[in-house]
Amino acid sequence: MPKLLVPRGIVLFAVATVIASAGILVQILRNPGGPNSFLPDLTSSTLTATAVLLIAFTLPLLIRRLLIGTSRWLPWLVGAVSASLSLAVWFLVASGHDSKAAALYAGLRIPQPPFVVEFWDLSLVLKSIDCASYGFDVYAAKNGCMQDASIYGPGTLWLQYVPFRVFSEGSAPALGVVAIIISSLALVWLARFSTGRGQLVLLIAAIGSPWLLLLERGNFDAFVIWAAVVTVILARRWNTLWSWLLAAAILWLMGTWKYY
Repeated sequence: MPKLLVPRGIVLFAVATVIASAGILVQILRNPGGPNSFLPDLTSSTLTATAVLLIAFTLPLLIRRLLIGTSRWLPWLVGAVSASLSLAVWFLVASGHDSKAAALYAGLRIPQPPFVVEFWDLSLVLKSIDCASYGFDVYAAKNGCMQDASIYGPGTLWLQYVPFRVFSEGSAPALGVVAIIISSLALVWLARFSTGRGQLVLLIAAIGSPWLLLLERGNFDAFVIWAAVVTVILARRWNTLWSWLLAAAILWLMGTWKYY
């Protein structure tokens, strides 16, 4: 007999969660305005959460086998969706059409509007590199160069020694666009080595809030994702000591960049 797609323990946990959600919903409906009740706004949230839980855990119970066939072009579609949406938002912000960029985010149900500053997170990191090169202590609360102290590790400041000031605040737009392209190609690579269901998950992730905000802000966490992909490529293609040493060095470098 084919196995269920969801382990029995998760099913029991889901049933308990649905029962608890139903109990909360009953309490809200019975006494929405009482002094000891939940906020009325939670009614719709509870209904939505209950519906999502029922769909997420009931469907796998009814499905014994799920085979998904995908085209060999689907991985490239994943990358194209990621790049096109992110570049579209960047272009709208860069050309002064902030309201249109915000409307695009609203249509995708992304909770935060785009920043007026292009690649805001990346700009802050690059500014900290510039300030450090001028002799400021970027980790001090009031350092005289930045409004807030830098939240990234000291390894990011080593980028000030790269020739031609490549990692400078003025390079944020160009580096941000390059980051979008590289991140989208990383999704393509992951999708190529994923199964049909995995490819669909990556396609959904490419239009999700976390991914689009990561690229639109130019968040430095994208570099950590690249490092993970590069280490997998090294270990997969050249399973040798030097490849593992190089992978370890890359992960160590990422550790000098991230505090959390």
